Amino acid sequence: MAVTKSVRLGHALAREQGDWSGKARIRLSERDIFLVVSLKYSESPLPLPQKEVIRRLRQVLPYRNCSEKQLRRLLERALNDPRCNHFLEVKLIPPIDWDTGKVLCSLLSGVREAIVIPSVTSFDPEAAFQLLGLITASIFGHRFIGGQAIGLGNGPAVRAFAASLDLEASVAKHLRLFALMWRNSLDGETGAEALMELVARYATLVPSQNIDAAIEPEKLRAEDLDWAFVEFEPVRDERLEGKGFVAKILNYLLGKDGNLSALSDGSAAPISLLQQMVREGKGVVAIAGGVEGAKAIIAEHKLRSHGRGLFNFLVTDEVCASEILGNSTTE
Repeated sequence: MAVTKSVRLGHALAREQGDWSGKARIRLSERDIFLVVSLKYSESPLPLPQKEVIRRLRQVLPYRNCSEKQLRRLLERALNDPRCNHFLEVKLIPPIDWDTGKVLCSLLSGVREAIVIPSVTSFDPEAAFQLLGLITASIFGHRFIGGQAIGLGNGPAVRAFAASLDLEASVAKHLRLFALMWRNSLDGETGAEALMELVARYATLVPSQNIDAAIEPEKLRAEDLDWAFVEFEPVRDERLEGKGFVAKILNYLLGKDGNLSALSDGSAAPISLLQQMVREGKGVVAIAGGVEGAKAIIAEHKLRSHGRGLFNFLVTDEVCASEILGNSTTE
């Protein structure tokens, strides 16, 4: 069938007599559009130049006998065709400020790596969480090894992380996934959205027997996990803010003085699990952004100074980093 279509397209080209401007009203096939898009975008970090795309097209039937003018018009029509978007998936990967990250690591004792990206919180707070989750997936996704156990907390950035992971089948089907919390008494969410996102996406790759402890995270121990991903979520309840709470992590409230208070009607892994993982050198990745995220990191630092740190990897944005560094200079 594909050969037949190619022959027909060749006859169409002949009838069009080199006019790819659309005057002949010959509708491009999806095959034409896909080939142009794949040649231009799939083999290089940057789009290939027009001349290189034309050179490669000439190696494919039925374009071998087309003139350069014909192929230029083909490219123009294909890239401007509305169907072109169907074949393109755009991933926006923000740049990383490694220098600021190193400064944060020197300030936050025990933090092995700090990822700092530009902030968009001021004009698009929702996108800020998406970008933090996206860069977390980009940085840490390729570090997973088949057979490792991954614990997932909750929050918009952690959910974006789970949604952005692009794992090789050979890795995904051997991962063991655990929810670090089940109920979120503060905002009514189930608390396991990130886990369910991954399960849904890799349902055909991840054996069901490897998805364990999804509804009893309080029974998890540090020895059960290799990685944990958590988020410092802002406290947006005026009553709780008035009591000095600055963030929520798992099912715990973090006070500005470094105190942790468990939410009574939730189900979550004990906060000591994260602390034990940090002591054992296992990866605990915390995501925090904006001014609210900085308040959480500054409060957590009071725990860290007493050997009770909650993370050893940090993913944040420039606003959060600036606030943390500014606070350190005033102390």
